[in-house]
Amino acid sequence: MHTSPKTSAGLVAILVCVAHLSPVAILAAPGDGPAVPVAPATTGHILDDLTPDSWAYEGKWRAPAAAAALADDRMPEMTPEQAAIDVVHYALYLDVDIEQSAIKGACFVTFTPVQVGVRELVLDFAAGMNVDEVGQVTAAFSPLRWTHEGDLLRVRLATAVSPGDTLTVAVVYDGVPQFDGFMGLQFLPRPDGGPIAASLSEPWSARSWWPCKDYPADKATCDVVLAVPAGLTGVSNGAQLPAPPPHPYLPGTTALAPPGSPLAPRDDATVELFCWRESQPLSTYHVSIAVSDYAVLQDTFHGVAGDLPLVHYVYPDLVDEAAVDFDRLGDMMAFCEEKFGAYPFPGEKYGMALFEWDGAMEHPTATSYGSHFVRGDHFFDTIVMHELSHQWFGNKVTCADWTHIWLQEGFATYVEGLWREHLYGPTSLKWFMKARSIFTWWDTPLLREPGVADPWYYFDNLVYHKGAWVLHMLRRVLGDATFFTALHDYIADRDLSTATVTTADFVAACESTSRLELDWFFDQWLLRTTHPELSLSWRNETQDGATVLRLDLRQVQPPDPLTGDAPFIAPLDLKIATTAGDTLVTLWMDQRIMDFHLPVRAPVTGVTADPNGWLLHAADVVVAAGDGADAFGLSPLPPLPNPFHGRGILRWRTTAASSDRLEIHDVRGRLVHERALPDSPAGERVATWDGHDREGRPCPSGIYVATYISRPRDGSAAIRRTAKITLAR
Repeated sequence: MHTSPKTSAGLVAILVCVAHLSPVAILAAPGDGPAVPVAPATTGHILDDLTPDSWAYEGKWRAPAAAAALADDRMPEMTPEQAAIDVVHYALYLDVDIEQSAIKGACFVTFTPVQVGVRELVLDFAAGMNVDEVGQVTAAFSPLRWTHEGDLLRVRLATAVSPGDTLTVAVVYDGVPQFDGFMGLQFLPRPDGGPIAASLSEPWSARSWWPCKDYPADKATCDVVLAVPAGLTGVSNGAQLPAPPPHPYLPGTTALAPPGSPLAPRDDATVELFCWRESQPLSTYHVSIAVSDYAVLQDTFHGVAGDLPLVHYVYPDLVDEAAVDFDRLGDMMAFCEEKFGAYPFPGEKYGMALFEWDGAMEHPTATSYGSHFVRGDHFFDTIVMHELSHQWFGNKVTCADWTHIWLQEGFATYVEGLWREHLYGPTSLKWFMKARSIFTWWDTPLLREPGVADPWYYFDNLVYHKGAWVLHMLRRVLGDATFFTALHDYIADRDLSTATVTTADFVAACESTSRLELDWFFDQWLLRTTHPELSLSWRNETQDGATVLRLDLRQVQPPDPLTGDAPFIAPLDLKIATTAGDTLVTLWMDQRIMDFHLPVRAPVTGVTADPNGWLLHAADVVVAAGDGADAFGLSPLPPLPNPFHGRGILRWRTTAASSDRLEIHDVRGRLVHERALPDSPAGERVATWDGHDREGRPCPSGIYVATYISRPRDGSAAIRRTAKITLAR
């Protein structure tokens, strides 16, 4: 899914010239280790990364403020009764009343027990909706006893059922859906004044407008029949049917056919029916509807599984712009099929259905797409690709629960970068990733904690950005051929195509394809809260008459709550510039402090860390003052106390005399305090902060980032380090 501020920026193309590298580089081990050939760096056209950021433009991250005011956000827990059943199919019949912002519905839930002696069907359903009738559907409609308390609808079955039994229970209901989570089902005006009713149920808001088992792990096929006012169009998942599918109810049973219900005989010219069938199992948050005065744009994609209709439902006044913005979708589809396999919903459709929300949502076969994205200039192509890639990563292979959401949003974000690489070359991917490497405020693991009530937590920007970086760095470790084979195999696995997955499933798929043990890689990037901060100094030396480059590499990131001072393990590329040309060297980094002695053809004039952007890190590279001299160092020390109330003490240490500067930013990156400090000799430095901003106003409680900037007296480049401090009022 994807959300956005309603701002735009020009797209700037920048041509960057990169020095030619020597045809062979070396992988250097510490000391006198062996040299292993590695690929030379590449050059290419770069498109400066001012295009939309999928996290910032997907809308979900801004929803909590509205949700907190309008809904009781919660991380639901499955009841024992829900865990005892497997839903296999939903048939949802909805009467959509645009004028009253209301719905009447009948939901048929077909399920089978997975435990012996199940006596109760428990469905998630918002307390504010009305349940009119509940019954078991067999040869006849048999009313059942039920209670609707809180957000749970409990249905007492006529007899106990066990594995091997299959039952269908019908719930007839009505009501005015309320805003829930990020949205739920809402009736809103379009910018041109026309009506729109549309749903967005991620992560747990399907229950706000239809009764279901609202957890991503239980996927089911579904039929959706929409009765809408004449002149409007009703859109849902899957392929359109020419008529409503058969439904198991007895003719004349008014409980299942209230006046105006989609179940009732239709001879009313003021109402139109739109019938949809999704034959691939979906999670409940994927089931969607959109009802409006749509114009339809159609095309055909010639895919590996045959022709696929590309169908876009757009507002009449945006037809021309939408025709431009969506005309690259076929190329994007071909790219995804080449990388990840056949489109997961063959014989159905794919396209966009415009709606009124600040972002987009990857509803299977019919992405809901914010109308403000439609401009007719391809500015939001990255959003189109992000949502398309979710058809594989999220819709076909779905996270078993929200703690593993990086398997969806991180993957879709990286596919955006892969598309840019495909169009503009590797340098464009480098800058795409660099723009998503601001980890100053990432203070939680990528693998999410369960049970957090705020849905925003599961869609924090590190889920998108760091998730993409994990894949990018994994690609560097495995190599292109193995990496893309692993992704293809992960998606193509038959067991995964209709089931849900955890991070362990993805790790296992990568290990199976690569035949490597990868816990060392995934553990540090999924579970640690810190990131590599590198201090690298270098100088030319002479050994036995030959020029040697001495490198001093230190990992100076603060201790991690999980692993303490343990080093990060990763390959680190260095571009070494000499008077005879440039060389790319790859070091294997696996200790906090490492010294390397590398033979070079000529004196070194410069060293660049990670020139091609393969490592999520921060680095300072300095020239040592001379033979026998140590590089200037800056190390943060823990603030005292932390959290603090009243006055906090900020501490750091330098290895040489310097002039220092202190800056304090809030979690949004805004500078709230700054101070220049006098020149000081080597040693520990101390500064205090009273929790007030530059105007003397008290800052709110929360996490702040202190940045220490030190410039050595010898005139060499300033270096900076950061530390987090918490203000508690």
